[in-house]
Amino acid sequence: MAAQALLLGIVLALAWSRGFGLGFDWRYYATAASLSTLTSAGVYVAFLTPDILAPALILSMALLILRWGKLSLLDRVLLCAIACLAAVSHDSHIPVALAMAVAGVSVALFRREPVLGIRLSAVVLPVVVGLAGLVLLGSIAKAQTGRPLMRLPFLSAHLADMPEGEKFLVQACPQAGYELCHHLPALSQGNWIDFLFATKERGGVFFASPQPIRDRLSEEQGRVFLDALRANPLQIGSAFLWDGVRQIGVVDLAEIAPDRHIPTLRLLFNSNVMAQIEQTRSVRRPDLFAAFDRVQSIGGFAGAALLFVALWARRRDLINCHQSTGRFVLLCVGGILANAIVCGLLASPLGRFQARVSLLFVFLAVAQLLAARKLAKAP
Repeated sequence: MAAQALLLGIVLALAWSRGFGLGFDWRYYATAASLSTLTSAGVYVAFLTPDILAPALILSMALLILRWGKLSLLDRVLLCAIACLAAVSHDSHIPVALAMAVAGVSVALFRREPVLGIRLSAVVLPVVVGLAGLVLLGSIAKAQTGRPLMRLPFLSAHLADMPEGEKFLVQACPQAGYELCHHLPALSQGNWIDFLFATKERGGVFFASPQPIRDRLSEEQGRVFLDALRANPLQIGSAFLWDGVRQIGVVDLAEIAPDRHIPTLRLLFNSNVMAQIEQTRSVRRPDLFAAFDRVQSIGGFAGAALLFVALWARRRDLINCHQSTGRFVLLCVGGILANAIVCGLLASPLGRFQARVSLLFVFLAVAQLLAARKLAKAP
């Protein structure tokens, strides 16, 4: 918990000072305190999830791409290490890092700015480390179990949850021979989360099935998706892309509310531990968590609106000024959008996926306004 908070704190401090050129006065500490208490940052740190590394990845990549010259050697090493750790901590972080690297390097090349050598290596390294981590983890799993690494069939669950996908499965089964064909009756009982995690009584398929069935569902998801895409590229492709776009505005923490997971936790912990968990305020008072969720959601949207106003006020500097903080902000916003599209497309729209980066809207808005004010006061 402390390590996750420290990593995010380091990146926020570097973004504040190197990204926006601001000093560490009371405004920084007030911003940091607000982020830790009024946004999703504190929740993700407390739950020890890798989601908290998504905003750290976005800021780290933006600093490495656009603020390389302002970073010390220690800054570069820290940011590169944090970005690499974020990339290996969650599969969805890899395409986000790749999208930011491609966008940042492309803009730099277009403006004929130097990006070769160590700088380019540092930007690409998180993507390479993330992919290498996937390969290494798969090799270790196969060596230990004799089976390929089992991954959650998010693509199949997403496909089965949308009308276009369900229509394809009805037409393709049973001739296609998918394991998924044997579970068509259960698909209409719940959503994609139920498909993956619920019991059979609630329409669950994946975790409710024996290991051999899980393996087959995991292994076939790519083939099922590609077959559906080939059968109806326009409808299936547009439906997946629309879910990626929809994810941008789906921001909440309802899915990780502690009281919702008590039945699952009882399967994982003994009675003594469960007694302590059930006595926590977040379980006994779910209304408090719901109220906090509303606060962080409103804060995220308010931060996005404030950031738009701040950028619009200095829109002339976004393209023309090489040192403009606006370019740094735009690349970070690109990372936020990439996070939404990747999660919404590969899984399905879920509030938790975008809530993990919504704190960046608040941070970027405050920092951009202060940086613009500082620039306006400069002689």
